[in-house]
Amino acid sequence: MVKTAGMKDATPYTKFPFACQPDCSVFAGKDISIREFDASAVEFIIKFKVNPSADPFLLDPMPQTKATSANPLMSTTSAGCIPAGQITAYATLVLSSQYRTHAFSVLISKDVARLIRWDRAGAIVTAPIYYDRDPQLYDFLIRYDNASPQIRGHDTTVLKANVDEEQCAQRLKELSDAKTLFSMAISSCKSQPPMCYIVCGPCAQPDIPAGRWTRTSTAYDIQRDKRVILKDSWRISLEDITPEGDVYKMLHEGNVPNIPCCSMSGDIGDDDFHCSWTDKFVRKFVQHVLTPQLIPH
Repeated sequence: MVKTAGMKDATPYTKFPFACQPDCSVFAGKDISIREFDASAVEFIIKFKVNPSADPFLLDPMPQTKATSANPLMSTTSAGCIPAGQITAYATLVLSSQYRTHAFSVLISKDVARLIRWDRAGAIVTAPIYYDRDPQLYDFLIRYDNASPQIRGHDTTVLKANVDEEQCAQRLKELSDAKTLFSMAISSCKSQPPMCYIVCGPCAQPDIPAGRWTRTSTAYDIQRDKRVILKDSWRISLEDITPEGDVYKMLHEGNVPNIPCCSMSGDIGDDDFHCSWTDKFVRKFVQHVLTPQLIPH
C-alpha cells in the first residue's frame, strides 16, 4: 500500500483532462520505492473521507416505489455526490488503463468502510463495515493478497509481449515508440488455433466504467505479417442481439457491398470472468427495491 495523494500522475497513456491523485493505492509486489502514481500498475485504490456525511451510499437504503426515480441507495447531498464522482473516476482510470474484467476499490468514511466491485454492468457495494469491530475489511485484504490474477480482475488472455513479438511489432510505425506492448490471442472457434495480435497499452478514457467500452487499436497480425485494426468491446450479452462478427459474416455471405472486411472475431475467456456479474447479483439479492434493468455484457 502506497500513499499516492500528491504524487505525480505518470499513467503512460491517458485522455483524462485532469491528474488523478488517489489517497492510497495498492500495487503488486514488495517494492516500496514507488515515487509516481501509475494507474496501469495499480491493483486497487483506497479512498479516505474523515466526515461520515461523505459516504455516497445511504446507511439505510430507502424503499423504492414506482412514484420515485431516485436511486434508493445513493446520497443526494453534495457531500455524498463529490466522493461518488471521485471513486467512479478512479475506477474508470484503473479499468481503462489496464486490460481488466473487473476491479475492486475501498471507500472509508471515518469509521465505516465499503468494498466495491466494478464491472461493465455496474458496481456491487457492500453494506457498511465498521472495521474497528468487524473483520470483513481485513478479510478482504488477506483474500485479495492470496487471490489469483483472474479473481483480482486481470484479463489473463492479454499478456505482455515477449522480446520476439516486440521486435516484430516494431515494423509498424504506430507501435515503434510504444512504452508497453501486449499480445492478444483471439479464436473464432475452439477447433481452430487462436490468432495472435500485438497492440499498444490501453489508453485511459474519461467515461463511465459500465457499458461496451469499445477500444480500437492498430495491431500487428503476427500470422499474416501485416497491419490490422483490432476492436475490443464488451458486447451486450442478450439472446436477441447477434454478435457483431456474426453480422459481418452474414452480410458478406449475402454479397452486401461497402462494408468492412472482418477477418477474425470471437469471444475471449470464459463465463467465470469474461462476463459481468453485477446484473446477476442485483436480480438475486436485491429484494427491497425495484430491480434495476442492468444490461449484462
